[in-house]
Amino acid sequence: MKATVEHLTAVNSHGDLHFNSGNFYSGGDGRGPGDTGPYVGNWVAIMEGDPSKWTFSTGDEAQIVSTDLPYGPIPKAQSHKICSLLDTGSKLHAAVEWHMRPQRGVVVSNQVVGTIATSFDRGKTWRETMDSEWQDGSPFACLHFVNGRVDDGYTYAFGIGQPRQWDGPVYLARVLTDLVAHYSAWQYFTGRSRWRGVQWTKDQYKAVPVPGLSTEMRPSAIWHTGLQKYLFLGTTATIGLFASNSLWQGWERVTMAPPSIFNTGYMPGLIAGYSGKDFALFTIAGKEGTKLDYRMNIGKIVFK
Repeated sequence: MKATVEHLTAVNSHGDLHFNSGNFYSGGDGRGPGDTGPYVGNWVAIMEGDPSKWTFSTGDEAQIVSTDLPYGPIPKAQSHKICSLLDTGSKLHAAVEWHMRPQRGVVVSNQVVGTIATSFDRGKTWRETMDSEWQDGSPFACLHFVNGRVDDGYTYAFGIGQPRQWDGPVYLARVLTDLVAHYSAWQYFTGRSRWRGVQWTKDQYKAVPVPGLSTEMRPSAIWHTGLQKYLFLGTTATIGLFASNSLWQGWERVTMAPPSIFNTGYMPGLIAGYSGKDFALFTIAGKEGTKLDYRMNIGKIVFK
């Protein structure tokens, strides 16, 4: 499969890590939509309409429902970020990763712990479940919900071990949708055989990588209705996109040649719920002072 990539617009939303589920979008380390609010580590907002037409010139087009997810017992000396969102209707889940914030003169191990935060009031308040098993080198410390298509009662998510400089394989997990916040209910992909089908285990350390998938850093994944395929976006300037009919096999890289404006881009996120017959939109942030700048940018992938 081949595709072209173009930069559509730079949205006035200061920060990075823009991932969505339905009309809920996350962001982090910035002043958010309108670029007028206080600098916060995380925010969740309701954003409606066509993302390619967003401007957020004043921020009024976006309704911020919460900022800075609760730390619970985690000291403020540590930081945490939203990896992905999952809107199930009655609940809004956030997959969160937290790690030691670098301190001058202190050598800190790159330990990352994954948690699930859940909102029962459409993102206004959050309850973070802290007894997580996704630590001590877990390949699911950074969890990325698959948005769309799943219709077997399970929620699926891809996992990696750290948010940056991962440059490695991708793992797959699933859980009954009613039990997303219950860590002991999660199952982990261990392979597929002709005779036994897809196999799962309760032991995350027995999980095997999904064939054909890799990523540099935090990815995103959606079901594309027009293509009738899953899409997995997991790279930076090269916009590394993969497509498959199945979550656990058949992944193939989509051939693209992104324009140079994306050279400084990072943390791209496929926009779930808004794609056409032959295109998909994505968010991406850049660095201060570059063409993308440190804000939400909207890109478009057109499939041939």
